[in-house]
Amino acid sequence: MKDLDVARIVRVASRRIGPMTRNEYITAIVLVAVIVLWSTAGTSLGMGGPVILGLVALNLLRVMPWRDIVRIPWEVVFLYAAAGAIGKGLAVTGGALYLADGFVSLLPASMLEGMGLAMAASLFTGLTTNFMSDGATVAAIGPITVPMAKLAGVHP
Repeated sequence: MKDLDVARIVRVASRRIGPMTRNEYITAIVLVAVIVLWSTAGTSLGMGGPVILGLVALNLLRVMPWRDIVRIPWEVVFLYAAAGAIGKGLAVTGGALYLADGFVSLLPASMLEGMGLAMAASLFTGLTTNFMSDGATVAAIGPITVPMAKLAGVHP
């Protein structure tokens, strides 16, 4: 492995890829705009609003034609959106706090500290991923595990 020249490999790959195209520059600008909108207008537009605006911008600028947008597996997008909505709903209604309180009350006192609580949360996450995807699990139970840590007196 001493003969591995990473810089040379990157230079060769860069030459093979070539310079950025107009569409790649536009895509990069739209991506930055989506991130800025998430950061600045996330409370009013939510997480999906800037993404939809980005898709519309890419379509209007002829970077992503309609035939490509139609091919997006929307059921997967809706699955993640639903999981995020479940998580948000649990956080807003107090359901997450209720579930976290119930989960923490089931744990023995020895597991209410750092490593024990982390193992319990990992077990909870592992069981939940058997019923939905990993990303959807994180979106749905994130609002539960944060109050769980607070109830146990551990930093989230």
